[in-house]
Amino acid sequence: ESTRQVKAIAEAVWEGMEADGISVRHIEGFHEAQWVLVDCGDAVAHVFIPPLHQFYDLEHLWGDMPRLNVPS
Repeated sequence: ESTRQVKAIAEAVWEGMEADGISVRHIEGFHEAQWVLVDCGDAVAHVFIPPLHQFYDLEHLWGDMPRLNVPS
């Protein structure tokens, strides 16, 4: 819902990956925190504020790819 929440979620993804021994290669957009991309090599996490999530609709763009559902 907010840039503060986007940052907190992105940080949790980053810390969780590193705790599991997965290196985070790059983080993009963290300072603006409207759309943060966490690149872990074979997996990429996107964290959006709701309006950008709806606008870019990545689920539709990548609709044929397997989707990882994580608990809220």
